[in-house]
Amino acid sequence: MHHGSLWPRRVGALMAMLAIALPVAACGSGDDDGGSTGGGGATQEAVSDGVAHAQQQIDEYSKVPQFALADAEPVDVPSLKGKHIFNIPISSQIPFFVDTDKVMERIAKEAGLKFTEFRNDGTPNQWADGMNQAIAQKVDIINLQGSPDPKLLVPQLKRAKEAGIPVTITHFYQDGTQPPEEVLPYITGFSTVPFETVGRLLADWAIAKSDGKANVLVITADEVSASEPITRALNDEFATQCPDCKVETINVPIAEWGTKIQPEVQSAITKNPNLDWVLPIYDGMSTAAGAGIQAAGKANEIKVASYNGTPAMLKQVADTPWMDMDISESMAWLGYANMDTIFRALAGQESIDEKAPLRIMSKDNIAEAGTPPSPDKGMGDSYVSGYRKLWGLE
Repeated sequence: MHHGSLWPRRVGALMAMLAIALPVAACGSGDDDGGSTGGGGATQEAVSDGVAHAQQQIDEYSKVPQFALADAEPVDVPSLKGKHIFNIPISSQIPFFVDTDKVMERIAKEAGLKFTEFRNDGTPNQWADGMNQAIAQKVDIINLQGSPDPKLLVPQLKRAKEAGIPVTITHFYQDGTQPPEEVLPYITGFSTVPFETVGRLLADWAIAKSDGKANVLVITADEVSASEPITRALNDEFATQCPDCKVETINVPIAEWGTKIQPEVQSAITKNPNLDWVLPIYDGMSTAAGAGIQAAGKANEIKVASYNGTPAMLKQVADTPWMDMDISESMAWLGYANMDTIFRALAGQESIDEKAPLRIMSKDNIAEAGTPPSPDKGMGDSYVSGYRKLWGLE
């Protein structure tokens, strides 16, 4: 287990609401608590270099990802047969995690392990109840998926450790970070997410497609823990690679996505008729953003790029003029990566800093995701045989 610092996060409930497409309201407004960046003065050489850098990143992340853990330490998964995994997702209302957990359950059952999914509505009290139930049932491992913020569960984590039950955390921490000091002693393993890469790729897309002249509206949700690294990296990429790009940011709390995003986008277009890009940092924001663009009569002029790779947004990439790109994270691949973390903890092995890879899905390659698009069809299948070989299940 490695020690280090953890980027700031708020529970703000439901990090993974990023995967919900909320209903769009026809009216409402909100205050812009963000700001604008960008200005003139960059040399043509600097602009060209920034565009070239952005295009290079796009080209790299548009490729089908390949399994990269062939040399990792194997795990004797057949020896774990009969073990009981108790999985607590951040919320059972979020399709992204529901679908990922189904993959995890299927893998566990194929390997002869029992898998319990603790259904909940995403409240700390329910997460604590799940921990207490798992401890009472004397399960073999507890996984916090999504993740219920472990800082809110320290008493339960202590009880689990006293009972000899390992706890793992999946899809919560920024790539390269780890649980904070008050949590770390009670965690056996964890996996990470490349949130900063997501932010940079969103910026790169607008930079490259606008030839270094993007006029951008970013939509974030400050209470979502992943928003901080995504927006920080996004703003840094614009500042570094496109100093002449204009970037305005608005914050819309999760509970208001369905009522405020559409009018906020319409208002931004009215105030800024030169706006040509909207970057909602989660798929759950994108339907409302698109509705605002369409209501403003700009469906063929203003483009949207977002993150998650949910089937609904991939279909929008295929079918609409405004949805230009979605950064896809395969729920199937993520299910395998999460189970590798759990298997290693059960086997008494250290987790490896793995993550499900990202792939840019755009109008150039969306056909590879099938009809209707599926995030798994566009990611290849190298991870399936790769993990099964590591686990001794071939």
